[in-house]
Amino acid sequence: MKKNIWIFNHYAVPIEYFPYGRTHWFTKYLKKEGYSITIFSASSVHNKEYNFIKNKELYKYEKYENNDQYYIKARTCKSKFDRILNFLDYFFNLLKAVKILLKNNIKKPDIIFAESFHPLTLVAGIMIAKKLNIPCICEVRDLWPESLVSIKNISEKNIFMKILYKGEKWIYKNADALIFSMEGGRQYIIDKKWDKEINLNKVFHINNGVDLEEFNENLLKYKISDTDLEDKKTFKVVYTGALSLSKNIRKLIEVVEEVKKNEKCNIKFFIYGSGNDKEYLEKYCKENKLNNIYFKGNVNKKYIPYILSKMDLNFLHGGNFGILRYGSSFNKSFEYLASGHPILLDEEVSYDYIEKNDAGIMVKNPLVKNIADKIIYFYKMDREKYLNYCKNASKVSKKYDFKELTKELIKIIEKVGEK
Repeated sequence: MKKNIWIFNHYAVPIEYFPYGRTHWFTKYLKKEGYSITIFSASSVHNKEYNFIKNKELYKYEKYENNDQYYIKARTCKSKFDRILNFLDYFFNLLKAVKILLKNNIKKPDIIFAESFHPLTLVAGIMIAKKLNIPCICEVRDLWPESLVSIKNISEKNIFMKILYKGEKWIYKNADALIFSMEGGRQYIIDKKWDKEINLNKVFHINNGVDLEEFNENLLKYKISDTDLEDKKTFKVVYTGALSLSKNIRKLIEVVEEVKKNEKCNIKFFIYGSGNDKEYLEKYCKENKLNNIYFKGNVNKKYIPYILSKMDLNFLHGGNFGILRYGSSFNKSFEYLASGHPILLDEEVSYDYIEKNDAGIMVKNPLVKNIADKIIYFYKMDREKYLNYCKNASKVSKKYDFKELTKELIKIIEKVGEK
């Protein structure tokens, strides 16, 4: 008998509101295999002022894509402090809402699948699962608080960090199964010297990926009329994502400047996305006469497959974060692979799935000149060698198709469900 699964994910609103689709695609293929899915998300929408609950309701229900969807009341975020309160809203209101729903005879789940953008979701999943005497699978998509240590340069000895680490360890000990989106999750536990208390046999890895069915459908269905995209005489490099100096995106502009020094190369850069520093970056490029870069702004995600199909090289910005020693699972990298064009990653990453499959190149010493040289290397590359990179990119994307990744998830669900 197929399992009734409750999914807890703070941001798992319908995909048209928040385009990060891992939960959406897992749900799609779990449903096709006969699983019953109920999703509990926050009522707020990440990085938007829209909120599904506009009154004092604790939760709101709707049917979405034949799934039961519950929105748990959480305030709209207007500041960084609001975001912390928003996390707490979801945590406490989820506990209250589930208690009421069970009293009202909602069908009890067989398994809880708690997905983290923040650890309180996992804590709620474990607490509720223990009360219901059912298993809880915890999915870790970001190493909290390790990412704060790496990215924000906060000391591990900070009292607040010590508390967070204890909470993280508690989650890992009490989860019935742990899924890390980064391949080095198991090594992370070993490095923390927690492996004597945490059973490594319950630790799994499922990468992020791409829904090839949806990608190929959008490629044929949603096209953009843009003469720049259709220019076949230009070697086109694309970057999609946030334009933020805090993520060291200035480095990409420096690479553009370096490439421009080689006047014999007809290389142009296409930037799709926005962010706090978009205006500053555009102004800088204009003032410095960088006419080899185009800022195309935000586009609906459904147009990305067509845009990528017109490019020659996909630029993936690693961000130069030490936490990448445990691997990466860059969302955009899988769309890049699906485009059938190679990737240039401007950072050395452990547990690499790009260079080891000859689907692109990692710049192991990511100085601006070295990155620019690799772009020029692709530009001058022998056609047969370039097409081999393209073929490998397409091949690797099939490995990370959500149809295949869901099969891995089902193995874990069934294994945990047998206990």
